[in-house]
This record gives sequence, C-alpha cells and structure tokens, in this order.
Amino acid sequence: MERNEYLAYKEKLHTRGIVPGLSNMEKMLSIINGLPSKCNYIHIAGTNGKGSVGAFISSCLSVSGYKTAHYYSPAIEDYTDNIKINCENLNEEKYLFYAEKLINILEKHKDFLPTEFEFETGLFFTVLKEEKCDFAVIECGMGGMWDATNVIPSPLVSVLTPISMEHSKFLGSTIEDITRQKAGIIKNSKAFSSPQCKEAATVLEEYGVNFVDNKDIKNIFYNDNNTVFDYKDIKDINIYLKGKYQCENATITIEVMKFLKEKGFDTDIKRGLESTHWHYRFEEICHSPTVILDGAHNPAAFESLKENIKLYFNNKKVLLVMGVFKDKDYNSMLKTIAEVTDTLVAVDTQGERGLEGRVLAKKAKEYIKNLSICENVTEVIGHIEKYAYDVLIYAGSFSFLAKVRKNYE
Repeated sequence: MERNEYLAYKEKLHTRGIVPGLSNMEKMLSIINGLPSKCNYIHIAGTNGKGSVGAFISSCLSVSGYKTAHYYSPAIEDYTDNIKINCENLNEEKYLFYAEKLINILEKHKDFLPTEFEFETGLFFTVLKEEKCDFAVIECGMGGMWDATNVIPSPLVSVLTPISMEHSKFLGSTIEDITRQKAGIIKNSKAFSSPQCKEAATVLEEYGVNFVDNKDIKNIFYNDNNTVFDYKDIKDINIYLKGKYQCENATITIEVMKFLKEKGFDTDIKRGLESTHWHYRFEEICHSPTVILDGAHNPAAFESLKENIKLYFNNKKVLLVMGVFKDKDYNSMLKTIAEVTDTLVAVDTQGERGLEGRVLAKKAKEYIKNLSICENVTEVIGHIEKYAYDVLIYAGSFSFLAKVRKNYE
C-alpha cells in the first residue's frame, strides 16, 4: 500500500466523526480474531499528562528489556508516530504493511465501517499481535469507559493523570461525570492516580485508587537541561523533560514500576526515566533566542504553562504565539497566560475545528496589551520582529506546533 492510498482511506473514515461506545470495537476484535493472548496492558486516562506518563512508562519497560508498544493519539508530526515499539516510531513501510493487512480484512465485511480512531486502534492491536510485545502502554483517546481502547481486558495497571473539564459534549458537564468516565478503564486492575482536584479525588476514592503524594518529591533542582529530584527512597532521579509537572509524571511512573516489581517484572526505573524523551511538552528547540514549544491546549495545561514560565523565565520578557481549536475554552487560557505575558501573536488553526487568529485576538484584547494576527505559521517571523522579547513560546494544538517545528528545521 502506498502512503497516498492509506491517507485517502483514513480521510474516508474521518468523515464518520466521533462515535463513543464499544460495539464497533467488539466487532473489530471479532474480525481480527481478538487480542494477543500474552501481553500485559497498562491503560492511561486523564486530561493532561497522558503522553508524558506513557513515554516514561514505555521507556522504563523498554530499557529493562521488555518489548513495549505505545499507542496514543493524535499522531503529531506524521501519521506513523502514534504507534511506537520500544520508544521508536514504527517505520513507514511496516506501518503501511500492517495497515493494508487490516484494510483487506475489513473490506471482507462490507457492513462494517469503523471511525478513524477505531481503525487506528484496531491497527495498533494488529501490530501488537504481529510484533509479539510483552507490554502495551495504551492512552485513551477521549474519556475512558466508552473509549475505543477500553475494549482491552482488565489491564495489569491503570493510570489516571490529572482530570479537568474537557469534551463535555461526550463526557459530561461536571468534573464528577468526567472522572467516572475516565475511571471506566480501571475494571479489576491496580490503579494509580496523580493528585486530583477535590471533585475528581472524591470519585476516584470510590474505585480504591492509589494516589501519588507530591509531598514525597524532595530536593528538586531545575536547570536549563534537566531536573534532578528525590522521591521516597530513590535519590538523584534525573529527567530531561522540563517543568514541575514532569516530576509529578515521573513519580506516578515510579509507583507503577514498583508495583510491577512486586509482580515479578524487573525494571530499571532510574535509567528508564533518564532515557525518556517526549516532544512538545515545554520543549526548547532553540537557545539563542530561547524558543519553546508547548502543547497546552486547555485551561489546566495553560495553568501549568504559566507556572513553568514563572519557574524558568521569571522577570524575562515572554512573547506568546498561540493557535488553538474553536472548541477549546480559549477565554480561560488567555486570562491565565496574561499573568506572565503582555504580547500575543494569534495564529489561525486549520480544519473543521480551526479557530481564526482574528477571533482569538478579539477575545485576547480583554487581557493582553500587544496583539498581532497571522493566517499561518509561515507569517509569524515577520510579526514577531516588531516586538522585544527574551523568550518566544509557541503554545496550542499539536498540529499547529508540528507546523511550527518544520519552520525551524
């Protein structure tokens, strides 16, 4: 199968939109003859931090000698980067080989047409079987209970990262409703959770979740390249993902690894954490001047971005370039980030969920003094030249940031 053929097939599926529920995935599993019989599942749900936690866990397992598959969505830089084996993208030739194999099987069932996400999830399960992986680290696409990934059996471990308001149309109008949806992945598994807001924590307590306590993180040392800290009995933990919240993502990983050790899996925690790399999470791509890419695309993530700016760039002039989707609460994001910058370049985002920069800038006028509007990322450089700044931060949707990265290559 050629790349263009595959992308055309995916576009056909994309028109189906989002269809919550597991009936399609149950049908998918019956068509592909089920899941691999020997694989240990680690399932991750939450609003923010799923990707980083998944990357930390995958790295710890991979360096310990376990063949580990990692699945997340959406793909960011290329359609193949949402499936990794031992922290490396599945190469395009192999990706297309498995995709064609699955498509050929599905086309024998003319009455069955999955959504795009259901197909990608089925493709991951196909890869999982063919590659004979020891572990599968799986991130929910949205929610948990009715997410396509939740067709897996009860996982060995389930992980809940910080939960906040999102996708209310599908998940519910309150934190409690959303938390119950995400807790649907737990089933009979051992469950760990990041610290949560009161509303989410109260719900998760009903499920017997083990909460990580950030008070156990001690002696944190932040510098430009890495972060060193202690956690309980483990000293001098070194990670290369920047930001306070990455220490918290690392500690929930530590708890998962300690549990796996109790189950008989030997894991090299410190080397795994130190080997973890993950793009678009307060990632510095240029040093002079400093340029940061951050995939903050909801209010909670913008709170974290604000705290990171205070932590790393206090008293420095920050210029923010922002592109987000229209279904996000960008009013709250702008209000938050206005505490640490008075200059914003608003950029159009593309697609059916795209938000025009002029609409973003109109709302930003309520909070931010200096504003510019761009139709695309290639115009940004011309706009930022008129501003004095020490740090340039691009924030927003991952598809927007992927285009930004290409401009710096």
